[in-house]
Order: sequence, then C-alpha cells, then structure tokens
Amino acid sequence: MSDFFLHENILIKYWVDQCSNYDLYGNKIKRSVANIPLSITPDIKENLFEDGSKMPCEIKWTTSSFTDPEQIRKIIGLNGFLLVFKKDRTDCPIPQIEIDRKDFESWFQKNSNKLATETTRKYSDSKISKEPTVYINYLSTRMSGRKNWEIAKKYKTWGVSRNDFEKLNKLVENVKKGDVILFFYAFHGTSVRVKPEKFKGHFSKIYALLVTKSYYRSNTPKIWDDKEYPHRLKFKELFTGGDIRCEKRTLGAPLHSVLHRLCNNPRFVTVDPSMLLKVISLCAK
Repeated sequence: MSDFFLHENILIKYWVDQCSNYDLYGNKIKRSVANIPLSITPDIKENLFEDGSKMPCEIKWTTSSFTDPEQIRKIIGLNGFLLVFKKDRTDCPIPQIEIDRKDFESWFQKNSNKLATETTRKYSDSKISKEPTVYINYLSTRMSGRKNWEIAKKYKTWGVSRNDFEKLNKLVENVKKGDVILFFYAFHGTSVRVKPEKFKGHFSKIYALLVTKSYYRSNTPKIWDDKEYPHRLKFKELFTGGDIRCEKRTLGAPLHSVLHRLCNNPRFVTVDPSMLLKVISLCAK
C-alpha cells in the first residue's frame, strides 16, 4: 500500500491550478494541460513557458518513486521534467521541480470541499453492477425440508416464509435474474454445534441453480402445503453433485467455514465467485 492516502491525481489537479507560481531554471510557467485519461504518461502533456517553449512532465510524490524504466525513457525522450512533492534524491536523470508545501496545503484546504464532492460523486453516480452474484445456502431435510425441496424443484420455484424472511433471509430480496445459487443439501456427520475445526461429515447433494426470475412476492399459485412462502424466485438447475465430503482439506478453509455457519443458521449469503469454481471441481470428482 502506498505511504500516501492521496492519489497522484491530486497533485495533477494542483499543478494545473498553481503551475504559474513556478519556473524551471528561471523560465516561468504560464499554464499546464493534463493528459486525458490521467493514467497516461506523461501526466502533464504540455507546460507552456514564458519564452514560448513547451515541455511535458511526470508527477510523483517523491523522486525515489520515479523508477519505472519505460516512464523514465519516455520522459527523457520528450525532453520533459519531473514534478515532485518531495525531492528526496538528487541523481534524477531529468530536471526536477519540488512543490512548495505551504502553497499545496493552502490550495488543498481551499479546494477540499470541491475535491470531496468530486470523489464521492464518482461512486454515488456509478451504476449498480449487473455482474451475476453467487449465493450459497444450506438445505436441511428436517421436518418438511425434504418434501418442500422436491416440490420446489418440480415448480422451479424457491420460497421463503415470512418468519424466516424476517429472521434470516432478507438477503433473498437482492437475488436477481442471472445470479447463481449453490444449495448444499442434507449434512450427515458431526453435530453442527461443534467448533469449526471439528466440523466433518458429508453432504448428500450440491445443487447449482441459475436464477431465471428475480426475487418477487406472491402467494399464488399455492405451491407448498405446510405454510405460505411468499418471498420467491424462479430457477433452473445448472448441475448437481453427490456425496460431497465435508472437511477443511476437501472444501478449502473459506468454503468449510461458510458451510459450518450455514448449517447452524441456514440463510442466503453472498460469496466470492471463486466458490463456484470450487464447487464445480467438487462435483466433477
């Protein structure tokens, strides 16, 4: 991680605003134009000097961070210079300008509200990701669990009761068409109340489902006999696996830990997409 919590883009903005306060070897800088996008080398594509000459420059927090050979060759080839907040080395292969700390701090304080707004807007205005989400849950065979799951498969519909929704399964509201649900079914082995490292046994089945209709609320048609399950989604089966060993070595520590928690309290949780690849490998064995 960088020693600085501020990105170099802050220095670029500062330089565009304040470059007229600086000179290179007595040649005053009149204005600067940043490269777009800001990630392109050099950071400043043009510095216009008082004598009419133009030079690009690269911007770093410190001289010692200017180490990329390609960047160095490019700036040398363009006859550019280096702008740094701290000149911590003198053996730089190109001319350096060091930023005036007091001027930078004054500029930063003056522009802090604007910078904060620009930063937060970037994330506030960003669109919600449409990438599929991978969910995982545990299906128990206790009480009417086995019968209800067979009905769910027949109607390709999953439902959550009002009580379970309020207690554990509100995340089901976020499930959308195209998401993947991994159901681990019927655990047999140690008590689920044991410590994670002692949680061992096997799952009778794994069901990988593709959501074909996003979460919706409805009591019609009435599908299950024991109670109402109004919090619903529709699915189709992608693949299944059988007799999956439940131990840390087989499942991997992350998946083993998640399943231990779910066997105690079944509910929808999101997992890293890598879990899907792990499940595919388990079912392929």
